[in-house]
Amino acid sequence: MVSIPVGDIQKIIVGKTVWSGVKSALARGGLVLVYNKYSEIYVALINNEELIAGVKALNANNRNCTGLRC
Repeated sequence: MVSIPVGDIQKIIVGKTVWSGVKSALARGGLVLVYNKYSEIYVALINNEELIAGVKALNANNRNCTGLRC
């Protein structure tokens, strides 16, 4: 299990499926979380908007969000 502090999330990419690297989910249509300097992980949730809203609320400095509704 990977634990990423919310403050380390630099960017959230919506609608991109990762085909290689660390992919903790097999589903498509998830989120790519870019954290630290060059690390990223793919996650697929039931409700992507809830995670995005939560990260934005907790990390007001997260202005590098790209994609739909970010």
